[in-house]
Amino acid sequence: MRVWLPYPGLLIKGDVVRWTEPVWRYLSPVNRKFYPPEGMRRVTAEVLAPLSDKRFLISVIDERILVNRNGQSLEPYPKGEPIFKDRRTIVRGQPERRIWRDEAARARALAKHLAVRQNKPARLTKVSVRKLKT
Repeated sequence: MRVWLPYPGLLIKGDVVRWTEPVWRYLSPVNRKFYPPEGMRRVTAEVLAPLSDKRFLISVIDERILVNRNGQSLEPYPKGEPIFKDRRTIVRGQPERRIWRDEAARARALAKHLAVRQNKPARLTKVSVRKLKT
């Protein structure tokens, strides 16, 4: 039995998350007026790497079409291939996280992830690089 929790706010490598998102198909790329979504899909994916606080590298495990308004086939995500997803896309779709078999291991991995993230070196800019050279 798989148990799902509401989105905790932070995802780490190895988390399995699912969310619902709309599917759009623009009729003309030149004329980008708002078109209603063609349908809705439920995506289940594994987080391969949190690239930043706002982006994830994920691998789609399963995808189901919930609503198809036009009856045409909707283009699915490639299963098993890494794709990028923004955090806001996931948050908008009522996300849920699957419980790990060992939640204590997840807590340790989360603590390690947070420790690494807090000790991250500052980004070098052109100005700071010039100061380092002089």
